[in-house]
Amino acid sequence: MRIFSIVVSALVGVALTIVGIMGLTTFGSEGRLDLSSPALQTTEDGSALVIDVVAAETGVPFTELIGQTSIGAVSENGQRLFVGLSETGEVNKYLEGVEFTVVQLDGETWTTATVPGLRSPKPPLKQKFWDRRASGMSPSVEMPADRQATTFLVMQADGNPGVDASITVAYSSAWIFPLSIAAVVIGLALLALAAFLGYQYSRSRPQPQEVATAVLPEKVGRGS
Repeated sequence: MRIFSIVVSALVGVALTIVGIMGLTTFGSEGRLDLSSPALQTTEDGSALVIDVVAAETGVPFTELIGQTSIGAVSENGQRLFVGLSETGEVNKYLEGVEFTVVQLDGETWTTATVPGLRSPKPPLKQKFWDRRASGMSPSVEMPADRQATTFLVMQADGNPGVDASITVAYSSAWIFPLSIAAVVIGLALLALAAFLGYQYSRSRPQPQEVATAVLPEKVGRGS
């Protein structure tokens, strides 16, 4: 039973220490992880960059349990941007007949494909169907908890064609840093406990006793 306790304490201690260190190195003291695409452009006549928010997931598990994920864009040509989140069907209606660029994240590679069109879109800031929206040089919006059938769109704030921007995804949580510190502390404490129990176990084991061996005197020869 004592050996089992030693092994369990050691394994859990190692696991917690590794998880805590990973949390500290990945999210830092601010509890924030920022990921960004390279600069993405539409064609000269393209009016929007469009991406399914499910395809923009960063791979951070359980993001909605203790934190918040946001998605945004950073202007690469000095033009003010508009970003918006809405139900995919509404975005498709808004962009019907408009040339835009579909953005996809394939593993770590960002790819683009142009959807042709001839119509000019209405100014995005005047539309009422957006669930969440923002504008500026680096606008961002919080992702909804239910991200199915939700589309993220990047346009120039005035609706003119020629978008040049990078897409950003950020995860932040006030709990990451203290939880990571706690994991490291508890993990190291369990490792120390495992070492102490191992030492105590080795001391308590019965030591093998030496068997005394009698030395017989040599026989004296008869002729002596």
